[in-house]
Amino acid sequence: MSDPELSEDQYANLRLVYQQLCNSYRAIDDFRTKLLGLLPLATGTGIFLLVGDEDTVDLLIKYSAPVGAFGVAITLGLFCFELFGIKKCTQLIIDGSDIEKLISLDSKKNVAKKLGQFDRRPDGILGFIAEPFASSVIYPAVVATWTYIIFLDDPMPTCAKYWALGVFVLIFGITNFYAYDLKKKLMGVKTKNS
Repeated sequence: MSDPELSEDQYANLRLVYQQLCNSYRAIDDFRTKLLGLLPLATGTGIFLLVGDEDTVDLLIKYSAPVGAFGVAITLGLFCFELFGIKKCTQLIIDGSDIEKLISLDSKKNVAKKLGQFDRRPDGILGFIAEPFASSVIYPAVVATWTYIIFLDDPMPTCAKYWALGVFVLIFGITNFYAYDLKKKLMGVKTKNS
């Protein structure tokens, strides 16, 4: 079964949809990149400002649980937004690759050629280091930092370290499992389109 040829109007519409899809992908990717860069910076700056002098440190320790809980809640909210952004980008990559295939087949008289940013997307470094991996390091580190702050007033100081480490490992694992699942989806589509 051969692919149907596109009319001029269909081809023009497909190119327009592709352009909008590329714009959407870039906008989401740009926002995620800025957020990934600003989140640790804002967290570090906030903590630095909180530990400015001895009185402030005593106050921070006294109210460490609500301050830390607030930081955890905000970061987890942004993290959920990030996971959804990863999912949207994955779908845009799949859709973009499909459109690139249609445009390529039609424009080259049914001779498939890898054409654009989605179909020629490189694999991650070492097969796994890509945008989702960065998220799986940064968000758990920030949540772990805020978790540590929650337990600053705990009578057993080592408790804070273990809670922070546990939270980091848990969120790191969840994110990488999610990213692996989406990567399998991408690979399935890539195999289907080959």
